[in-house]
Amino acid sequence: MKSQIIHESFNHIINQHAWNVNKGHGSFLTFEFGTPEIEIKKPRTWESLPYPMNVYPTRQTSIHGQYHLWIYCCNWIINVDGKHIANDESNDELIQNAANLLNGQILKSVQIDINKASAKFNFDLGGELLTFNNNYESGIEMWMFFMPDKTLTFNNKGEFCFNGINGNTQNTDFEKIDTELINIKTT
Repeated sequence: MKSQIIHESFNHIINQHAWNVNKGHGSFLTFEFGTPEIEIKKPRTWESLPYPMNVYPTRQTSIHGQYHLWIYCCNWIINVDGKHIANDESNDELIQNAANLLNGQILKSVQIDINKASAKFNFDLGGELLTFNNNYESGIEMWMFFMPDKTLTFNNKGEFCFNGINGNTQNTDFEKIDTELINIKTT
């Protein structure tokens, strides 16, 4: 895989505001970028949920960005102006507070170190998100970047997968790229 694919993918959100930055399940983080879009799913009865949702259908709706970054199974640290704010081991409240600090900040650069399987996302108001692997088994997806027609996934072996919009990497080969360091920044 060519590093140009990574550059072209992230160029869509460089100089864009991150919005609806949130703590997801566990220590997952989600970031929205670009034009807001509403998603309305088909009605569904949720058998595993308590009454009345296990009896009556509901229609799930959400607003997400044209671009969505999901920080998944990895270790991470959020710093602001060089000061440690939170990490993947922090309590839920601290993680959400750190996410709130990144909310509204403009993404200025992304640096990906292939050999270390790490990434650094830098924002305009001093926010910084570092992703790396200290605790997960080899080959696990660290983050996924969802675009309108493709998903770029980075694993903890420093490999990428570029596939369909649902981000499903099952039965998909990850590939090394043609460089050791990718630096995407404001031009």
